Amino acid sequence: MRAAGSSVRVALLALLLGVPGAAPAQDAGGPETPEPYADPVDAGSEEAEAGTAPAVLVGMVDDAIHSLARARNREGHKALEKGDMPAALAAFSEAHELDPADAEILNNLAFLHDRLGNRAEAETFYRRTLERAPKRGVAHLNLADLLAAAPTTAERQAEAARHLVIARQLRGNKPGIVRRQARLAVSRGLLDEAERHYRELAPLANLSDQLEIGDFHRDSGHADEALAWYRRVAIPAPDTGAPDPGRAALAAEAEKRIRQLQVDLQARRYGWIRGAVEIPAQAKALLARAQVRLKQGDAPEAARLLAEAVRQAPTFAEAHGLLGDALRADKQRVPAELAYLRAVAIEGGDAGLLERLAAFLAEQERHAEAALFLERAVDLRPDWAALHLRLARAWQSAGELPRALRQVELYLAGVPEDAPADEARALRAALREALPEAPVDVSEPPANPGGAALAHALAQARLHLAQGDPGRAMAALEGLAPEPEVLNLRGRVLRATGNQAAAVSAFEASLAARPAQPGVRMQLADLASAMGDEAAARRHLLAAEQAGARAATLALARLDARPRYPSLPGLLSDIAGLADLHRALERSERVLTETGEAGRGDAEALHQGLVRRLRTAWISLGGVALLLLLALVLGLRRVLGGTDLAGLLRAHPETGPEVQRILSAIRHEVLKHNTLVLTGLVEAIEADEPFAAQATWARKSLLGAPGERGAECAAQRLHGYADRLVQLGRAHAVRLNLRRSDAALSALLLGFDELQNAAPLMDKAARLGAAGRRRLLRALRRAARLLNVEGYEAVRALLDRLRVLKVDRALVLAVFERTRGEPGLQGVPVAPLVLTADEGSLPVVIAAPRHAFDDILTNLLRNALQSSQRHRPPDAPDAPLKVGLSVSLHEDLVTGLVRVVFAVQDASPQPLTPEMLRGRYIEAGLGLTADLVSRYEGTLDVRPEPAPWTKAVVVKLPAPEPEDEDAPFTL
Repeated sequence: MRAAGSSVRVALLALLLGVPGAAPAQDAGGPETPEPYADPVDAGSEEAEAGTAPAVLVGMVDDAIHSLARARNREGHKALEKGDMPAALAAFSEAHELDPADAEILNNLAFLHDRLGNRAEAETFYRRTLERAPKRGVAHLNLADLLAAAPTTAERQAEAARHLVIARQLRGNKPGIVRRQARLAVSRGLLDEAERHYRELAPLANLSDQLEIGDFHRDSGHADEALAWYRRVAIPAPDTGAPDPGRAALAAEAEKRIRQLQVDLQARRYGWIRGAVEIPAQAKALLARAQVRLKQGDAPEAARLLAEAVRQAPTFAEAHGLLGDALRADKQRVPAELAYLRAVAIEGGDAGLLERLAAFLAEQERHAEAALFLERAVDLRPDWAALHLRLARAWQSAGELPRALRQVELYLAGVPEDAPADEARALRAALREALPEAPVDVSEPPANPGGAALAHALAQARLHLAQGDPGRAMAALEGLAPEPEVLNLRGRVLRATGNQAAAVSAFEASLAARPAQPGVRMQLADLASAMGDEAAARRHLLAAEQAGARAATLALARLDARPRYPSLPGLLSDIAGLADLHRALERSERVLTETGEAGRGDAEALHQGLVRRLRTAWISLGGVALLLLLALVLGLRRVLGGTDLAGLLRAHPETGPEVQRILSAIRHEVLKHNTLVLTGLVEAIEADEPFAAQATWARKSLLGAPGERGAECAAQRLHGYADRLVQLGRAHAVRLNLRRSDAALSALLLGFDELQNAAPLMDKAARLGAAGRRRLLRALRRAARLLNVEGYEAVRALLDRLRVLKVDRALVLAVFERTRGEPGLQGVPVAPLVLTADEGSLPVVIAAPRHAFDDILTNLLRNALQSSQRHRPPDAPDAPLKVGLSVSLHEDLVTGLVRVVFAVQDASPQPLTPEMLRGRYIEAGLGLTADLVSRYEGTLDVRPEPAPWTKAVVVKLPAPEPEDEDAPFTL
């Protein structure tokens, strides 16, 4: 009985019993004392029935209270559907008062409190729900949503993640659960885990989920993956005749994001604009607090605040950069460098970030790497004259004096004549003194081929281009000589305006003037790829690679890494393009070998991705081969493996009674009556008599009428019994192969297969010609032989073997040990069984099944032990109980029949007469009735025994005929 609702239960119980007033609580509750063991006769007495009446009434009261609680729960559901929250709360609360232990009611009450904003009460009821029903998946989901909802803490988010894991184990990989896991991982800042969950969601994702996955990749800085997911949503749906506004809206949103992302990618690639990233307000607030802390000199606290900011907004480039400043101030060099690199990877078009990273590297005496980042900053902001001077000093410290001199010249060309530039002029003088005859670097174009005016005009054009004003940039280039530098910048401006054909012409003209320009080749390759001409892109990249451009090698590796067959799933495409992937892997390894620490990020990411894809492809190929081999082995095992009914009986003798019942049913319901009509039909056809009516009747009784499914027929019954035998074997971990391994069932199943093949001929028996009659006759003869001869004889033989039991010493002792261990004899000392047998009596074979023999011998032994216990001598109250069993053979001299005699001996002084046996009572109704023995043509008697015994109950069971003893089951 449940703890709550006891007053209602007591009242109902009082009404049912007719007692005025409510009974005390202790009269209605409390566990009942279990009754001692009794046989079915005693259990059905009036006293037993009277003793169980209160328990029955208590159960009725329990059911009534539970029904009331469920009714109120349903009323709460209806009120909730109507939006009547107060009524729903009242109904669920009443249901909870009636049945506080019902997990569904607890969950509903928690959900309603959550909807009403009572989060504390909702959490309490959810936890109580899980205490009552730990495997209730919806409660785990609801509690996880509650714990993850803002405001929350890291500990509550971790608990929410654990509940989501349990819910997924209970409810499977449902999209809603995986989606919750991914969103929670994003909010916790666990981007790798979030990416794994989104990858698991991908096969189950709907259009909205695909858009969300694309947003995640976009916000994580993986633009290519984001574009792939947006394009899936933007693909038009098949025309079904009815418009789908929901899909159209999602497709339009995906198209909008594709355009924005493509614009951002192009802007980031050439440094024209900074990509706009939506940053949460909380992350911006943390950044502002960190800036104040950093100005106050509290670098550790600033680093902590910024770490939280980047956890909430992983693409917050400004936060990553400031985190690098804080860690740099705190003397944490390696984390600081990592933060700077992440900021630059997210916002590569920010010249300020590049300048700060270069300054940090210069502090570490890594001047060459600092110069590379400063060059990028100069390209982005050529109007920042100070960058040229810093780049010159970086090249000077790196030992690249010619490059340093060129940067000083550019700096001085961009400042007015009267501007203070003493430091730059002193540096130029020092560099010229160190390079009296500065050699010309043929690997790079002259920095200032047309003088200071040309350099200034180019710098102005780059500035306008970086500011997103291609019109003014083109105007700054007007009137300049068609030098390669001018043509290259003109091509970049044309490309920015979307005039790709004109941009290609400008770049090709620059190549015609100066062929050795790997950077221009890379620009042309990008344009060709954007225009869909992959062959031209590959040609330009190969030329740039031959010129020594590592970026071209990396770009070629990316081209080779693309799916060779985009229409195929990713893994299948990788398997089909293994050669391309290996070529891409070789190029990425070459780039990593030839590249220093700076600039290895993209190559390492590509290399790791290729290694992962190749490993997955090869493992998948191996797995497919292994699966094919395993499928072949399993197929052969399924066809050729398994055992028959005899093997099942040898391994598990306890299945004998059930197998015997099923085989007897098959013999009587399938073979003995139904298949006789088959013999008559064969005889009618052989005698050339009219047989259409017989064929119709045979078809209906054996296979069912044409077009009827599920009709009661012999074939259906046979397959049903065969399924029961297979289930019986499966319950004992044995696989039965009845169709191929069992002599009886295989013949029967094949026989009905022959009949099924002949069914079309039987359906048109009245219209068959001579050839059709012959085909039908051949099929029916085969079916009759399989069913009425082979199958029937095999079933009969197996049944005969099941009725024969081999009794040996081990079997008798096992029955005695099992009887001695029964609950009624627990704690009673029992001596070992005194087993005596005439010569040749053990082992012996009897014509009775195992279960019947076990029941007979168990009852006799139990009766002897219980009688000896009740009449134990007063002078030896603790003496162990002793019983004996003698086995002998008795041959009737008149009939020649042999019987096996089992005599169970005891020393109890209580008398036992044959009349008591014939009245079906042994020892006060606690023993074996004569029916069980007579059912197997046996006899039961009582005889006196010499000391130390007083009497013996004698059971005589017939021995089988000699032909039945050929192969008895040793059970």
